[in-house]
Amino acid sequence: MATRSIGRHASAFGRRPVGVEPRLARSLDRLTRYGQQAAGASDAAAILRLTVDAAIGVLHAQAAAVLTLDAGEGRWDVAACSGVSPQAVREWLQRVDGGSLSQALGRSRLVEWTASAGPHEEGAAGQRPTAWPGRRLIGAPMTGRGRRPIGILVVSVRPGRGLPQALRSRLAELLAQMASAACDRATLASEGRELYLSGIRSLVAAIDARDPSARGHSQRVAFYSRRIAEVLGMAPEWVERVELAALLHDVGKIGIADSVLRKPGPLDPAERAVMMAHAELGARIVGANPALAELVPLVRHHHEWYSGRGYPDGLKGEAIPLGAAIISVADAFDTMTTGRPYRRASSLEEAMEELRRSAGTQFHPRVVEALAEALAEDEAAGAAYVFQLRGWVQEGGERDAVREGPPPPAGEVAASPEATSRDWPGLEGARVVPPPSDRQAGRITPAHTKQLAALYRLAQALHDILDLPSLLQHVLRIIQTELGFRDCALFLVDRQSEDLLLVAASGAFAGLEGLRLAKDQGVNGWVATHGLPVLVPDVSREPRYHPGPPTTRSEVVVPMVAGSRVIGTLTVDSSRLDAFSVEEVQILATIAQQAAVAVEVAQMHEQSRRDAVRDGLTQLYNHRHFYDRLEAEVERAARFGQGLQVALGDIDRLKEINDNFGHLAGDAVLVTLARVLRDHARRYDTVARYGGDEFAIIMPQTDRQGARAAIARLDRAIAEATVDWQGARLALPWVSWGVAGFPEDGSRPSELVAAADARMYEAKRRRVRAQEGGSR
Repeated sequence: MATRSIGRHASAFGRRPVGVEPRLARSLDRLTRYGQQAAGASDAAAILRLTVDAAIGVLHAQAAAVLTLDAGEGRWDVAACSGVSPQAVREWLQRVDGGSLSQALGRSRLVEWTASAGPHEEGAAGQRPTAWPGRRLIGAPMTGRGRRPIGILVVSVRPGRGLPQALRSRLAELLAQMASAACDRATLASEGRELYLSGIRSLVAAIDARDPSARGHSQRVAFYSRRIAEVLGMAPEWVERVELAALLHDVGKIGIADSVLRKPGPLDPAERAVMMAHAELGARIVGANPALAELVPLVRHHHEWYSGRGYPDGLKGEAIPLGAAIISVADAFDTMTTGRPYRRASSLEEAMEELRRSAGTQFHPRVVEALAEALAEDEAAGAAYVFQLRGWVQEGGERDAVREGPPPPAGEVAASPEATSRDWPGLEGARVVPPPSDRQAGRITPAHTKQLAALYRLAQALHDILDLPSLLQHVLRIIQTELGFRDCALFLVDRQSEDLLLVAASGAFAGLEGLRLAKDQGVNGWVATHGLPVLVPDVSREPRYHPGPPTTRSEVVVPMVAGSRVIGTLTVDSSRLDAFSVEEVQILATIAQQAAVAVEVAQMHEQSRRDAVRDGLTQLYNHRHFYDRLEAEVERAARFGQGLQVALGDIDRLKEINDNFGHLAGDAVLVTLARVLRDHARRYDTVARYGGDEFAIIMPQTDRQGARAAIARLDRAIAEATVDWQGARLALPWVSWGVAGFPEDGSRPSELVAAADARMYEAKRRRVRAQEGGSR
């Protein structure tokens, strides 16, 4: 895809002097390779390093750097550079106008200046020589989704060498756009990975909650595993992987029945087989997200024995992944040093003695000694958790911890009152339901089993379903099948109006999709505002209740919270009075929070997909999508023998508006003109922003006469439109158009664009001559 898309750009650069073609071909070839490399990079820093290396080849430049702005401190710095040292660029930055760089980034416009001066400083007297090897600098702003500023790509070139300046500038813009898109993809992948992990952590917390005596086990195993990995000298990225895999090592126990998981005595053969399956199930859950693929072997093999007698695959010795061997030791150490109702906790000395006795059979000897070394280091540093393990600090005693330790083992669960309602302003017949108390966390009921099954299916949905409408319906099906609630509705917050919009419904709510509630309307509005679950035993006694299905007698509304933001609400109704228990409300609240993670991932995916084909300023289709559509329309026209016209338009004298009123006024003109073109183009035409102040329109099933009539209609609409700017009413500037048709002007997209481009510039020259002669 990257190769095909970039190849189409070759025709977009107009006429070129003799001898430029081979250099342009090399530039586009290097740009293609960059696109492939950037697509495979996993983080923004790597992408920026690839970008500066590619810039030298693509732009025939002497040096390149990406500058980023620390908005908090208002300071520019070097994120990556090639052909010039970071220190040299920082010294140059101290001499240039940082505010001008920020303004260029905000306007998303290409800037140029001499290597010895910054923006607006060309030719300034007394400038010291710079370490930039070229004589001219080009700055191409990099902006992400929603016009999020990323930085500025600065390249140092020698005018007259390599490529014509105009061609080089366009290539610089294209490279900056590709780099911005690649950084967005990396950021989206990272955010998706974190959202997925938050869902997995919810599963871990749910598993820990099933056995109060083991609460915090996964976090402690993760802590011990990290310390062992550090002592063994593993690379920082592998230390992080081992820690994360340790946190998730028991996630497969979601499929183990309570009768097996909490059995105080020995397991029989059938129960042992069930328990042994949790490592494989955990690996499948973690492997559902490709971003966590490197963790799968660590989760799968953390019960292998050094002697080869472990499970699930009977790996032996060094064939066991080192990370899995680390988790195995950390898991056993925490299990021994944490008390259970049926046995006391072992002391640190007793646990280490048992680990050493089993080293070489069950445990990797080097890993056991690494744990001993980590404990000794932390004890010498005064870490409180080691003193706790030795029994030297009584419960309630105090000792400053030099090193942060793992969460303490769970002790006796203090009695706490059952969840009760609270008085909140704005509610009369409804009750706010608090989260489960500690005492409730240790009590397992059939409802909890349903909750865990629903959480597991939702975790799978994070990877399997990225289409938002499909995901919303999937969430409702899970609630219906796993929890047994039939009448459900999902409301999402409209980010522009902050209203709640009913986007998915089942049961009695079916047919009400599209219902819109103001942000303070109904019980849903209250829940979205306060972020708290509400139980309405009798809707007739709650004035805030907004009429829904006519059969509704009682209702539950819980918030969908992603991070710290309420993104929607989940509503469940019943035709019975007081149909919901407090426990069911708490379970629904947990499900809704997990569903919010999946929904936000799908929303991000949907926004990313829209951003990939839309221009950030005008919201018209962008240059890439224009070529995708044009190629498809050319194929369709050739197959069915139909006409096809392509129009390119260039705004006349936009620079005068920028010079007289500022670039923000110019942006307002571009946005207004884009709206006029979109509103007055034919329904089946494709309108795109080709780049800068140029627009493009694809007119399928149209001959030359029809295209001219369509352009005339657009010209009339442009002439009648105005832009209100700071008290002044600005007329939209004229647009010079060039039209080319298939097949008379060409049979390929590049040929059609080249023909339309030539006619557009001829029309522009005629208009300029006419204006200079006294006409408008």
